[in-house]
Amino acid sequence: MKRVVVAMAAIAALAAAVVLWRRWKWSDEKDLAGEVEKDGATENLCLLEFEKKPQKSFRRVLADNSYKAFKHLKREEDSREISSERHAFEYEITLLLEQGPELPKFFCRDICPDLSVPYVWVSTKDQLESLAKILQNEHVFAVDTEQHSLRSYLGFTALMQISTQEQDFLLDTIALHDVMSTLQPVFSSRTICKVFHGSDNDILWLQRDFHIYVVNLFDTAKACLVLSKPKKSLAYLLENYCGVYTDKALQLEDWRTRPLSPEMMQYARADAHYLLYIAACLVSELEKKSEGVQADLVREAAYRSNAACLQLYSKETEPSGMDSTAVSLYSRYSDIHRHDLKKDHEEIELIRRLCVWRDLMKRKGLNRVSLTGPKASRALFVQKFSCKAPVYHNCRIYASDGRLLCYSDQRKIEWYLRRGLAKIVEEDPLAVMLLFEPKGRPEDEDNVFYVQSKKNMCVGCGEKSHYLRYRIIPSCYRVHFPEHLKSHRSHDIVLLCVDCHEVAHSATERYKKQVAMEFKVPLFVKKIVGSGEKMVPSESIGEEEVGVSPLQLRTAAMALLRHGRVMPPDRREELLMTVKSYFGGREISEQDLERVLFVGMSARERRRLEKKRGLPLRPMEAANSSEEERTGDRDGEEDENNRSAISAGSAGHSIATCNKISKKLSLLGHGVHGKQVVEHLLKEYGDDGVLQFCQRWRQVFVEAIQPRFLPSGWDIMHRGRREFGEFSVYSSSGKNAEQSSQ
Repeated sequence: MKRVVVAMAAIAALAAAVVLWRRWKWSDEKDLAGEVEKDGATENLCLLEFEKKPQKSFRRVLADNSYKAFKHLKREEDSREISSERHAFEYEITLLLEQGPELPKFFCRDICPDLSVPYVWVSTKDQLESLAKILQNEHVFAVDTEQHSLRSYLGFTALMQISTQEQDFLLDTIALHDVMSTLQPVFSSRTICKVFHGSDNDILWLQRDFHIYVVNLFDTAKACLVLSKPKKSLAYLLENYCGVYTDKALQLEDWRTRPLSPEMMQYARADAHYLLYIAACLVSELEKKSEGVQADLVREAAYRSNAACLQLYSKETEPSGMDSTAVSLYSRYSDIHRHDLKKDHEEIELIRRLCVWRDLMKRKGLNRVSLTGPKASRALFVQKFSCKAPVYHNCRIYASDGRLLCYSDQRKIEWYLRRGLAKIVEEDPLAVMLLFEPKGRPEDEDNVFYVQSKKNMCVGCGEKSHYLRYRIIPSCYRVHFPEHLKSHRSHDIVLLCVDCHEVAHSATERYKKQVAMEFKVPLFVKKIVGSGEKMVPSESIGEEEVGVSPLQLRTAAMALLRHGRVMPPDRREELLMTVKSYFGGREISEQDLERVLFVGMSARERRRLEKKRGLPLRPMEAANSSEEERTGDRDGEEDENNRSAISAGSAGHSIATCNKISKKLSLLGHGVHGKQVVEHLLKEYGDDGVLQFCQRWRQVFVEAIQPRFLPSGWDIMHRGRREFGEFSVYSSSGKNAEQSSQ
């Protein structure tokens, strides 16, 4: 009871402190904000205390941050009560679904329109009313919106683009927020067709912000589904029908900015400007395809489009996720060796209440340090993982006869200079001349890739503000290639922005599954078997499938350590049985659970986890780790007692189950799979098999990303074989020189 009283008092004191801090902070906010802006540091503040939020000036807010249910539009002729589950235009939409809309002729010209026509910026009430009159006389117009959701619970519409067959309009929905309902009659008209692309979210956002309900819709994304297009993105349609390339990274820009940059203006116009022409092309294809299948595919696309109009916006009416958050916080910071279920539940309940209180304070604006929403997560990801400095330094290396050998980074140049193997011939940009005759030259490989300068930008979309390295050949395979096929080979390492990186990674994971099926090598180690202190080889166990997946084993141990005391008994017993199966069925202790966390990890992963958990690195393991880093992986010299036996399933293609696994090879990822695939390729086909395998991965990358900014000389058929010269660290003489210098 005493603990409860103390905790409640702490919460009350914290609330009082927040109120006092808020009053003090706001008193000097204007002066401090001015100083920050004067220093030019506003954009770099992580907390963004003084960020201008235009939504605070909105007078007509239909969806606020509270937990009150959203009230939908009630039409004057409707005598029934306002309901969060009733659509104001349900009758009109249902009629369109039953009878089918008469689609207008979207575009009268046979060629794609360009952006030479001037646009109209709409930012006043009078301009908006004039636009409404123009749209009333149209049979069809295209619509798109740009949203802002960074540091916002619900987000809001920051820009609307409307295009007719004659003109483009950009609506400043921030300035017009309180009067945007002027367009409601136009959007709800059954006789005017509205063309969207991917309308599901736009429909809800228009309801949320302006009580605008869409009736009579044609969605080009739905038409793509009916036509079974390989892709349904607007970028794909723009490229294929209009020959227009757009930078979709601009979709994530801050659309509250006024004035918009020329790039943002161009991007916003393009999204709606070409939509009517694209819709006309898709309708034409639907009509032609309907003749072959004896079905009205145009009506099917229109039906799917208008069915989406029946969606109704809703928002949370009570806090969610607080229970799991409280349990997670408690298990992370509590004493894992204490077992008192009653006190555990009391403290978890206090943490839950504190989480609810904090959520309410944030929603009321008292806690002004908030960073929420998917765009915020993306921004943090970019900040954490993107390259912090240019990747390509474009330093030049010349042969002794003055011929350019390659472009390189500064670190490689310094390696040659430290060993007296080169001399500087130019300072800016840095260039050196080798003092020895290199083993090979670019023309020997019949490839100009290595003698071309490279740009620090995404090779897919051209994004320059951020980028990450991406390995086209997955590391789980490449790490097992012979040195002469992987060393100093930058051809298959490219730069991608976060969005392109995600697309490429998804394609890679899908193709890995195809490789696993083709070579009959599972992606993950299927089972590992242990019996306490000593591991049992899988062959000695018999035909019965025993053991446990290393990932499943580690997940079970982690869950028991963190949440074992508060999880349901049945679930706890299920996880205990998973861990016991690894130890031969015997009873386990907390020390056993701690040990299980390291099962299947490589030496590097073990060191990282020990450092994170504050565990000392054992002297023997530290010595072994250092030796591994110096000498590399030596097959056949591992300590069998330190690695689990593996049962990887049927390997096929003469790939034997691998029982001797290097300490450097993790059992938790695809490392074992990659090792077996590469070993099979080398055994059956030699180097040519590996080179053809690389070409397949390059093809996967090109099909997924459709890169437009690859360096000159990059080629799917690139031959990556390399011969090592006298001074290379991979030649015998080079290794001896390296060891003597150390």
